[in-house]
Amino acid sequence: MTKLRLLVLGGVAASLLATGCVLTSAQILVKFAFPPPNPLVVNVASGASSVSGLYIDLNTESDYADNKDKLKDIADLAVLGDVTNTGTGAIGVEVWLTKTNSGTLTADQVRAQGAQLWGPFNLAAGATKRIGWDESAGLFKAGKQVLIDEVKGDGQFSLYLIGPGTGAYQFQVKDGYLVLVIGAGL
Repeated sequence: MTKLRLLVLGGVAASLLATGCVLTSAQILVKFAFPPPNPLVVNVASGASSVSGLYIDLNTESDYADNKDKLKDIADLAVLGDVTNTGTGAIGVEVWLTKTNSGTLTADQVRAQGAQLWGPFNLAAGATKRIGWDESAGLFKAGKQVLIDEVKGDGQFSLYLIGPGTGAYQFQVKDGYLVLVIGAGL
């Protein structure tokens, strides 16, 4: 049986090589840790309170920088971490993206200048929950294409974690990551 499998595999490999068919793509995993502080603390007293953006420069990650010229698409992506609602009411955490290093903005400015990438991730007061890959995938919104365009572009953008609406809220994200699976041609 083993000889038969080897013969079949050898025959398939020979056929592919004879027809010029060879593997010409690969997937590269890029894991970008949220910049300090860790945990990231978001404390918004009202919709007018300012929040700091997480400036992301994917060019600082060697896997991305080494393969940027071969980038074909984003096969998968996730925002991961442990989220704790440190406020007194239920919240819905959202991740927004702006195309520049926008610095500190109010939540309203983030909404006006950016695109909602992800969320809301709903969490009761005092609750902590780890966001895993599968759950994160289900939270991506129409803004996902904006992230793909940025990754295919200069690889520099800002992420903002905010809550919906204009009320007060508090939460923190421990060990936050943006993880990309990049499809690259060889």
